[in-house]
Amino acid sequence: MPTETPKITVGIGALRDRPADRRQGTSIAVLSAVLGASMASAERLPVQGFNINNGLAGNSIHNIVRDSRGFLWFCTSEGLSRFDGYQFVNFGSPALPGRDVRHFVESRDSGYWVATANGLVELRSTGAAQSRVVETPGEPRSRNVHAIKQTLDGTLWVGTDSGLYRVARDRSHLEPVSTGPLPETWSEPSITTLAEDGDGNLWFGGHAGIARLMRGGRVDRWTPRHGFPSYVVEALARDDDGTIWAGTEQGLCHMLARPRAGDLPVERCYDRRDGLPSPYIQSILRTSAGYLWVGTLEGAAWAPPGNSNLRFTPLTVRQGLTDNNIEALVEDGESNIWLGAASDGAMRLSQARTVLYTEDDGLDAGNVVGVIEDRQGVLYSLTRSAGRLSLHRFDGGRFVRIPMLIPNSVRGVGRGFQQIALQDSDARWWVATGDGLLSYPPGSRVVGLSPRLYRGQGGPDRGNVVCIFQDSRGDIWWSTSARTGNTLNRWVRDSGQMQDVTREAGLPSLTGHVPFAMAEDRDGTLWIGFEMGGIAIARRDGSFASLDPSSGIPAGRIRAIYRDVRDRLWFATSTGLWRLDGPGDPSLRFRQYTPADGLSSSTIHSLTGDGDGVIYAGTGDGVDRDLPQQFNQLTSTSSSAAI
Repeated sequence: MPTETPKITVGIGALRDRPADRRQGTSIAVLSAVLGASMASAERLPVQGFNINNGLAGNSIHNIVRDSRGFLWFCTSEGLSRFDGYQFVNFGSPALPGRDVRHFVESRDSGYWVATANGLVELRSTGAAQSRVVETPGEPRSRNVHAIKQTLDGTLWVGTDSGLYRVARDRSHLEPVSTGPLPETWSEPSITTLAEDGDGNLWFGGHAGIARLMRGGRVDRWTPRHGFPSYVVEALARDDDGTIWAGTEQGLCHMLARPRAGDLPVERCYDRRDGLPSPYIQSILRTSAGYLWVGTLEGAAWAPPGNSNLRFTPLTVRQGLTDNNIEALVEDGESNIWLGAASDGAMRLSQARTVLYTEDDGLDAGNVVGVIEDRQGVLYSLTRSAGRLSLHRFDGGRFVRIPMLIPNSVRGVGRGFQQIALQDSDARWWVATGDGLLSYPPGSRVVGLSPRLYRGQGGPDRGNVVCIFQDSRGDIWWSTSARTGNTLNRWVRDSGQMQDVTREAGLPSLTGHVPFAMAEDRDGTLWIGFEMGGIAIARRDGSFASLDPSSGIPAGRIRAIYRDVRDRLWFATSTGLWRLDGPGDPSLRFRQYTPADGLSSSTIHSLTGDGDGVIYAGTGDGVDRDLPQQFNQLTSTSSSAAI
């Protein structure tokens, strides 16, 4: 996979100048737009897990299928679950004859077919009210259904404990299909996986090697007697070129395009020597981007596009999976990879590769409170632990701690957790602490040179810095919080003087109101959000104004403000996500978005965006992304406010 990819950074509790996806917890995550360079052993994937606590029917996942409507269907040992992107809907008795669901297929007439341990079920798209069990006369073992496949000619093929069947034309029963004699006296007739090749032939596997049913009716079978590596075949998948991949207990095999009966049918097999975590292959997936994924008994693995001389990168619990025993793989409509585990539910891995960095990667502490990019594009992280701040520079592979000279009078860290450090347009570093604002000389790189310490007027008690922001003129705005009163201050770049603007006309009383978030609109107006609610603005002419709380401005605590590439302002609040399309308009119209509109939570902690206009919101349940596209199709509440 390409190694030069755009990077995205996430600090816990704060999303910075580049877009981000999610992992709950501490440390720092770096995401690439696609899966990037090979993963080091210390890197972890922030994986989102789903299990019965999230509404899934069962934690043992046999299969995951995406239908034409974009729903994901989870075949579990405790029933069938449908996922719409937000919640699960479960199907069990009486719609299904048994709880153990093995496979699922959407037919071309928009019906659904469900394989269970107690029969084959036709489930109409309207739901359980029109479900029925297809009869399986003659052989009781045929009720134990493992696999379903509809081929291009419309035939529905069924793999069962007693062999291969097809659904009768009237769909009333299953018809047995002869597959010839079994290769060994001890061989089992069960068929557990099915696939169609590019010529329309049906391939099947189970515990009697791999076999091909030709369109004319002839059956060819290969076992270890013919050079095929295993009698056990757990997974089959058709590749883009029409060839077949076979997952066996001895490795992953790429079959020849048109192998002749009696000849060796394998082009090449892959095992641990090629990077697989285990040779026992249980699932195979070719993604829309061309990557080949496999699920094994001991983890998942992926390989770059292609079908020869592949090298796999393993993913296991060491990289963040919740379970190594991967039985199912599927790609959703957003190109995310879903993995189904044998005992711990499902996992969703974002299309963007997400790597978690911890103390093992050079961070001084796991509590990352800030991610900063300097004027040259170098990435820094700020950690906080035991009352100490530490700055780290990212060298492309790990973080390197930078000596940070802090005056003895600074005893603690600030209570802010988002805009708490920056490098200004003159290469000065500004860092928020619990005892004042540190300003390091230009070009010092925070090494060796003594900083200047600023405190809010009123003494050291007003030194707990909450928020720092640089406006387009180069002025530094910062706020403090203290029992004796909160302050808002501005360092003026042209004069180098510090101003206390706490009591300027137009601002609300800062008693009980801490300026917590700041952003500048395209006209140069500074927007200030308060921790306990409320918004004020600072105009370029030096005047201030407060927005009337009763006229429809964002309600609740203001956690973050972000200006996107379309010059809209977004507000992260305790009552959802709010958007302002025209910050400079005489009448302001805010739009509110909540979980009813698709957000994962109404509590939004942080915001950022990318150059494509995609907004990322850090919530109590992770990171929501692709918000503009999502919200363009939503009906949201609107309100008007005037200054």
